[in-house]
Amino acid sequence: AEYMGGLNDEGTADLLVICSNGTSLLTYTVVNSYYITMGTNGESTLKQSRYGASNPGMMIMFTWPDINDKLRTVAGVQQPTSTYMSLTLPYILFGLGRTNSYIQEFYCGISTGDITNHYKLWTGVIPNARAFIIPHPRNQPDQWVLELYLSPSTLLFYVVGLVVLSLLAIGIPILYMRHKEKKADAPSVPLKF
Repeated sequence: AEYMGGLNDEGTADLLVICSNGTSLLTYTVVNSYYITMGTNGESTLKQSRYGASNPGMMIMFTWPDINDKLRTVAGVQQPTSTYMSLTLPYILFGLGRTNSYIQEFYCGISTGDITNHYKLWTGVIPNARAFIIPHPRNQPDQWVLELYLSPSTLLFYVVGLVVLSLLAIGIPILYMRHKEKKADAPSVPLKF
């Protein structure tokens, strides 16, 4: 049996493989790959949120460029089956692979009986995020809300350190040149008594 997903909700995609004899267990963390987790809050409103409630029939589709600038498209539904009272996760995990860009187009659609207006488009969605869609009211997609939750990664300290180092590398020469210019201009200023 195999499972692809986040095992501890720590923000990384893991691959879990259990051998047929049931004794071997292998956990592999997928490196340099991005994902997005999408969930909804069902029929609740913005004031009363129930994150994780299922929304059967909700369709998600998005496009993004991969590392070679080839446009990729993926689609999925939150609850693909409801027969035999199947237990499904309250969210969908989409693997994006390696990318160096944002998700360009993020569509969400629900069958509402109105053929002309049953979806909403968001642009510029960040990968490695947990997205919650609040589809309320159902028949007015222009009022639907997309909430993104990001988990800080271990690279955050490296990014902050590099920003501080870059500011110091730029700031020290500027301060030195300013001091040198003030020192050179000092004798040319006449003293007034």
